[in-house]
Amino acid sequence: MSLSNSGWFEPLRSVDYTVITDTFKVLGSKFSYPINYMDITNLTDKVIEIGIANPASTAIQIKTLAYNATWVFDISSNKTNGKEGSLSKGTQLYLRYRGLVAPTTGTVDVTTFYTID
Repeated sequence: MSLSNSGWFEPLRSVDYTVITDTFKVLGSKFSYPINYMDITNLTDKVIEIGIANPASTAIQIKTLAYNATWVFDISSNKTNGKEGSLSKGTQLYLRYRGLVAPTTGTVDVTTFYTID
């Protein structure tokens, strides 16, 4: 059996707690490819919010992530007409802390995976 797609990881996106503020800041570079899988790990000591901005829209979708938690986003499991779902090439991630006090330790790390036919 042969698979028609090859899978690749984009470079790790990682942000140190010292640059996380209470306003949205860019989290790494825009996606270079349509992303099929993403996990975001909050290794800080505070709750954070992740903003996801699709290049075709001005809206930002927001996801809250507890401290020392991981959010797994398997977009490929959403299939339409036999094609895997994906986050668009050019999508940008943002983050900020939620609450009154900034993080004092840790990082926020994003792993992304894409497939090529």
